[in-house]
Amino acid sequence: MEDEEQLRRSGLTCTFYIHQLELSLPVGGEGAHQEQVHHLLRMAVRPNVNIRIVPTAIGAHVGMDRPFTRLTFDKYEPVVCVECETSTAFIEDDASIAAYGEVVRALSESSLDAGESKALIASLGEAQSLLEEAV
Repeated sequence: MEDEEQLRRSGLTCTFYIHQLELSLPVGGEGAHQEQVHHLLRMAVRPNVNIRIVPTAIGAHVGMDRPFTRLTFDKYEPVVCVECETSTAFIEDDASIAAYGEVVRALSESSLDAGESKALIASLGEAQSLLEEAV
């Protein structure tokens, strides 16, 4: 919730790449899964939030190694944050920053655009609603 509030106030623009299979995993039970999908839809309509779905059809891709956050700034050098099971690394060396930039470029090229991604999330939400009504 704090992250959402910060996102609203800060003027940040964020792009999130989410693998299509992640949208199908009912983590926390079916009710929680439905709320997660609806939350993605609410976030996707914000002008400073871009959600891009990486389709299952592309198979293995460069972004599968480990989640990371790439931060770029107007006045500062970029940094990459990689979270592991027991630690967090902040990467600042130029070669690594460039490599993560290539990962982001590849994800951008292989993912659905923002409109297609919203449509896919919406169709999943509709399917969940229909299943709920049928039960």
